Amino acid sequence: MRIIDCDARYGADVTGALVKPCEDAAQLLGELDKAGVGEALVYRQEVDVAGVPFGEAALLSDTVRSSRLHAVATILPTLTGEFPEPAALESWLGERGVKALRLSPEKHRYTLSRAAIGDTLEEASRLQVPVHIDTANGVTIGDVERLINDFPMLRICLTYQDCWPSARLLYPLVKGNDNIHISLTAMFTQDGVEDFVNRFGAGCLAYGSGFPAAYMGANLLMVRHARLSDAAREAILGLNTARWIERC
Repeated sequence: MRIIDCDARYGADVTGALVKPCEDAAQLLGELDKAGVGEALVYRQEVDVAGVPFGEAALLSDTVRSSRLHAVATILPTLTGEFPEPAALESWLGERGVKALRLSPEKHRYTLSRAAIGDTLEEASRLQVPVHIDTANGVTIGDVERLINDFPMLRICLTYQDCWPSARLLYPLVKGNDNIHISLTAMFTQDGVEDFVNRFGAGCLAYGSGFPAAYMGANLLMVRHARLSDAAREAILGLNTARWIERC
């Protein structure tokens, strides 16, 4: 079975993570092996601390040497010359092997608006590149709803949902929307996975650990023991993420 963690990070940590962080790619691969995870979508923590250019250079140096680690690049406004213009984005992603994008406007000091990053989100929609959004860091569920309305073809993966219980906030997002993935990073409602699948099918969920905010094996164990069909379990643990990143 192909198992892909859609939400992991590594590198120098100043946040006081729950789990001892991995300082480099070799340590991260060791954690993947220990948990029985084949691949991971990753970014380096330095992008949010030392700056995107420094952290991303280190990230791409690692991912180019490992077929198991897939780079997630951090969006910045194109107007400041720190991120490729829309016309260059497809080649920029392909040359670097980037499989997804992420945004963290509060940490990187820009607004979540069409004026700031609308050109990039339009092009990401056209290219069908997933955009990871962490709603525990300055982006609200309401902000995500506005993004869906403004960019209806944008593929969004919610990598951390700071809402528990989450049903009343997350169910309206996924109903009738095939462009939303919910990572299991913060999905610990009793029978929450089963209820999601029963209501919306398995296609909207993806295994993500949030490492080092949590152990890689925690949500993996939850999915393995959930009352799901084998096909649903296989989809959540890896196939859903594989389909998304292999479009890139």
